[in-house]
Amino acid sequence: MGVIADFFIAGPAEAIRYVNRIDEPDEGEEIALLLNPVHFNGITDLEIGTLWAILESKEWDIEKHMPEDIYVEEDGESWLHRFPDELTSLLANSNADGLESASEQWAKTEEMECDAADLRPLLKDLQSLARQATTTGQSIYLWGCL
Repeated sequence: MGVIADFFIAGPAEAIRYVNRIDEPDEGEEIALLLNPVHFNGITDLEIGTLWAILESKEWDIEKHMPEDIYVEEDGESWLHRFPDELTSLLANSNADGLESASEQWAKTEEMECDAADLRPLLKDLQSLARQATTTGQSIYLWGCL
Protein backbone atom coordinates (compact mmCIF):
# COMPACT_ATOMS: atom_id res chain seq x y z
CA MET A 1 0.00 0.00 0.00
CA GLY A 2 1.45 3.38 -1.02
CA VAL A 3 1.09 6.85 0.39
CA ILE A 4 -0.47 9.48 -1.86
CA ALA A 5 0.75 13.02 -1.23
CA ASP A 6 -0.82 16.13 -2.73
CA PHE A 7 0.75 19.56 -2.18
CA PHE A 8 -1.18 22.76 -2.84
CA ILE A 9 -1.51 26.37 -1.76
CA ALA A 10 -4.78 27.53 -0.28
CA GLY A 11 -6.54 29.35 2.50
CA PRO A 12 -7.91 27.32 5.42
CA ALA A 13 -11.43 26.96 3.98
CA GLU A 14 -10.21 25.73 0.59
CA ALA A 15 -7.84 23.28 2.26
CA ILE A 16 -10.71 21.69 4.17
CA ARG A 17 -12.78 21.59 0.97
CA TYR A 18 -9.91 19.63 -0.59
CA VAL A 19 -9.99 17.10 2.27
CA ASN A 20 -13.74 16.61 1.80
CA ARG A 21 -13.62 16.35 -1.99
CA ILE A 22 -13.75 12.54 -2.05
CA ASP A 23 -17.11 12.53 -0.27
CA GLU A 24 -18.53 15.19 -2.59
CA PRO A 25 -17.59 14.35 -6.21
CA ASP A 26 -18.88 17.56 -7.85
CA GLU A 27 -17.31 19.73 -5.17
CA GLY A 28 -14.18 17.61 -5.33
CA GLU A 29 -13.60 18.13 -9.02
CA GLU A 30 -14.14 21.88 -8.64
CA ILE A 31 -11.72 22.30 -5.72
CA ALA A 32 -9.08 20.09 -7.35
CA LEU A 33 -9.21 22.24 -10.50
CA LEU A 34 -9.06 25.41 -8.41
CA LEU A 35 -6.08 24.34 -6.28
CA ASN A 36 -4.21 22.39 -8.97
CA PRO A 37 -2.29 20.15 -6.55
CA VAL A 38 1.15 18.72 -7.20
CA HIS A 39 1.05 14.93 -6.80
CA PHE A 40 3.85 12.81 -5.36
CA ASN A 41 3.92 9.47 -3.58
CA GLY A 42 5.56 8.34 -0.37
CA ILE A 43 5.80 11.74 1.35
CA THR A 44 4.34 12.38 4.81
CA ASP A 45 4.78 15.06 7.43
CA LEU A 46 7.83 13.19 8.77
CA GLU A 47 9.69 13.49 5.47
CA ILE A 48 8.75 17.17 5.24
CA GLY A 49 9.95 17.70 8.81
CA THR A 50 13.26 16.10 7.91
CA LEU A 51 13.57 18.40 4.90
CA TRP A 52 12.82 21.40 7.12
CA ALA A 53 15.68 20.51 9.48
CA ILE A 54 18.03 20.08 6.51
CA LEU A 55 17.07 23.46 5.05
CA GLU A 56 17.68 25.02 8.45
CA SER A 57 21.00 23.16 8.86
CA LYS A 58 19.87 21.87 12.25
CA GLU A 59 19.30 18.53 13.92
CA TRP A 60 15.74 17.30 13.37
CA ASP A 61 13.51 18.09 16.38
CA ILE A 62 9.97 16.68 16.55
CA GLU A 63 8.87 19.68 18.62
CA LYS A 64 9.99 22.14 15.93
CA HIS A 65 10.31 20.45 12.56
CA MET A 66 6.83 19.12 11.85
CA PRO A 67 4.09 20.65 9.72
CA GLU A 68 0.94 21.67 11.58
CA ASP A 69 -1.75 19.01 11.92
CA ILE A 70 -4.98 20.39 10.50
CA TYR A 71 -6.96 17.19 10.07
CA VAL A 72 -6.36 13.50 10.70
CA GLU A 73 -9.08 10.98 9.86
CA GLU A 74 -10.11 8.74 12.77
CA ASP A 75 -8.67 5.65 11.13
CA GLY A 76 -5.49 7.56 10.27
CA GLU A 77 -5.81 6.84 6.56
CA SER A 78 -6.13 10.49 5.51
CA TRP A 79 -4.52 13.68 6.83
CA LEU A 80 -3.95 17.35 6.13
CA HIS A 81 -0.91 19.33 7.29
CA ARG A 82 -0.05 23.00 6.87
CA PHE A 83 3.52 24.14 6.25
CA PRO A 84 4.47 26.74 8.88
CA ASP A 85 5.49 30.14 7.51
CA GLU A 86 9.10 29.54 8.53
CA LEU A 87 9.34 26.42 6.37
CA THR A 88 7.58 28.16 3.48
CA SER A 89 10.08 31.02 3.71
CA LEU A 90 13.06 28.65 3.75
CA LEU A 91 11.78 26.93 0.61
CA ALA A 92 10.92 30.17 -1.18
CA ASN A 93 14.29 31.77 -0.46
CA SER A 94 16.60 28.82 -1.13
CA ASN A 95 18.95 29.25 -4.04
CA ALA A 96 19.70 26.53 -6.60
CA ASP A 97 22.83 25.37 -4.75
CA GLY A 98 20.88 25.21 -1.48
CA LEU A 99 18.17 23.05 -3.02
CA GLU A 100 20.77 20.83 -4.67
CA SER A 101 22.54 20.34 -1.34
CA ALA A 102 19.21 19.71 0.38
CA SER A 103 18.26 17.05 -2.18
CA GLU A 104 21.59 15.28 -1.61
CA GLN A 105 21.21 15.32 2.18
CA TRP A 106 17.52 14.45 2.16
CA ALA A 107 18.07 11.48 -0.17
CA LYS A 108 20.52 9.99 2.34
CA THR A 109 18.13 10.12 5.29
CA GLU A 110 16.55 7.00 6.72
CA GLU A 111 13.13 8.36 5.77
CA MET A 112 13.97 8.78 2.08
CA GLU A 113 16.80 6.39 1.11
CA CYS A 114 16.66 7.27 -2.58
CA ASP A 115 18.58 8.96 -5.35
CA ALA A 116 18.83 12.75 -4.98
CA ALA A 117 17.76 13.15 -8.62
CA ASP A 118 14.37 11.67 -7.67
CA LEU A 119 13.83 14.47 -5.16
CA ARG A 120 14.76 17.43 -7.34
CA PRO A 121 11.35 17.69 -9.10
CA LEU A 122 9.60 17.67 -5.72
CA LEU A 123 11.90 20.34 -4.31
CA LYS A 124 11.44 22.47 -7.41
CA ASP A 125 7.64 22.16 -7.11
CA LEU A 126 7.73 22.89 -3.37
CA GLN A 127 9.81 26.00 -4.00
CA SER A 128 7.37 27.16 -6.65
CA LEU A 129 4.44 26.60 -4.27
CA ALA A 130 6.33 28.40 -1.48
CA ARG A 131 6.92 31.43 -3.67
CA GLN A 132 3.25 31.51 -4.72
CA ALA A 133 2.13 31.12 -1.10
CA THR A 134 4.40 33.98 -0.01
CA THR A 135 3.06 36.21 -2.77
CA THR A 136 -0.61 35.42 -2.13
CA GLY A 137 -0.52 35.22 1.67
CA GLN A 138 -1.76 31.64 1.60
CA SER A 139 -0.19 28.45 2.98
CA ILE A 140 1.20 25.25 1.55
CA TYR A 141 -0.76 22.17 2.54
CA LEU A 142 0.07 18.49 2.34
CA TRP A 143 -2.91 16.18 1.98
CA GLY A 144 -2.12 12.52 2.15
CA CYS A 145 -3.81 9.16 2.33
CA LEU A 146 -2.98 5.50 2.37
